Amino acid sequence: GIIYYNRGEIKRGLQHFAKAEQVYKVFLNLTDYNFTNDFAYFMDKCCSLYNTNNTDNNNEEKNILFSFVVDGGINKKNFEHNYTLTVFYYAQAFTKLGFRKKAIHFCSLTLKRQIEYNEYDLKDAVNNCMNLSDFYMESQNFAQTEYILFCAMSLLPKDLEAKKKLRAAVQAQLGKYYLERLKLALLLKRKNAKISDEENLRKLLNSQKFIIKNLDIKFPEIKDVIDLEEAKKIFRLGNTQLKKALKGFVLDGFVTDHIKITQNISSLYKYLIFFEIDNGRIFAMGERRINMLEPIYKAINHKVYIMQWQEISLELAQIFCEIFESNYELFRVKQKKMNSKEIEKINDFAKKSIFYYEDIIGYIESEYDKEKDKKLEEFVTIITIKSNIARLYSKIIIMDDVKKRVESLKKSLDMYNNVYKLLKESKKVFGEKEELKENLVMCEEMIGMLPIKIDKVNRE
Repeated sequence: GIIYYNRGEIKRGLQHFAKAEQVYKVFLNLTDYNFTNDFAYFMDKCCSLYNTNNTDNNNEEKNILFSFVVDGGINKKNFEHNYTLTVFYYAQAFTKLGFRKKAIHFCSLTLKRQIEYNEYDLKDAVNNCMNLSDFYMESQNFAQTEYILFCAMSLLPKDLEAKKKLRAAVQAQLGKYYLERLKLALLLKRKNAKISDEENLRKLLNSQKFIIKNLDIKFPEIKDVIDLEEAKKIFRLGNTQLKKALKGFVLDGFVTDHIKITQNISSLYKYLIFFEIDNGRIFAMGERRINMLEPIYKAINHKVYIMQWQEISLELAQIFCEIFESNYELFRVKQKKMNSKEIEKINDFAKKSIFYYEDIIGYIESEYDKEKDKKLEEFVTIITIKSNIARLYSKIIIMDDVKKRVESLKKSLDMYNNVYKLLKESKKVFGEKEELKENLVMCEEMIGMLPIKIDKVNRE
């Protein structure tokens, strides 16, 4: 089987792996691991139990594909090792053939057997646990994800100073898992749904694919996150693991890993905000996100870490925009009670949001213009950013300076005109798209309203 696999004749190799698996199962059923070295006894058993003409208690003919003998008995350790190797090659073969679920099944079985028979390399086993957790997380088999990551953690040395990087990698993966749990909780909250009420979802989340018998890890149960306190529990679990992971992946040396972990911490706050009702705490969480992302934005080389620079700029722009919008609504309610410093602080949020949006829009547009095959998703990103910039300019609060107020409104109008032009031209590339139609209608409305607003400000 291995020879055919290495030659690229994978399907032919699978036939031999299947035979090897059948041999394993036959011997397993024959002896229950108590192998005999008595050749005569063994032959007698083979003849009486596995002759093709033999029948079982129900007089049904046994279907034996091929026969075999073993001279000299069987070495139990090698026997189990060879079956683990068979399962491993099954996984490799199905991966190459593109049968992902079958490949994952055999990858899981390989890992299970390696750990149960103590035939594993620590680093490989832990990394395999994390790789499998990615698949199970993606499939929303959350209980299996949590179980396998706790298995990975249990394999690590008790000494916390040993295998620091490997431990940090598991902690980062656990943090990512808890983030996915919080995302699901928010999704269910918005749908006004519960895990306990959705039988298919409950089965999916708590599906047990495999357990490792010699590890004392309890298989978890995924339950509902019904309120803020439950959401905070998930948040704290994720935040604790991710903060520990950051100690192993410092910015100086592990730039990409450090940024991803920090972004995940920021996302934990982002999703927890939707459970929070206190405006003060919501504002504080937004500022925490800014405080963890802005230092990275300033520290990294934007020309080297292009993708990370774009992601952080976009996230910062969105955070400042959200904080501005919530404060703007507060201003509309009690504007007469706000002093100039409070208004200036609100405007700073808008200006910083515009700064970060403008920081990346030029690069995104230039890359989009270079592409021969235009992608709708990238075009929508450009339109969204420009529309946000236009909206922010229109909302900046300027009470006493007519000239600055008019300048801000004109910038907004210019940006809306630019968006309108892009949307009109996009019909030649993308045709009539519903998501673009909504933007077009909004632009038409603003292009009609803003000149009237500018005239009104000038008259006042």
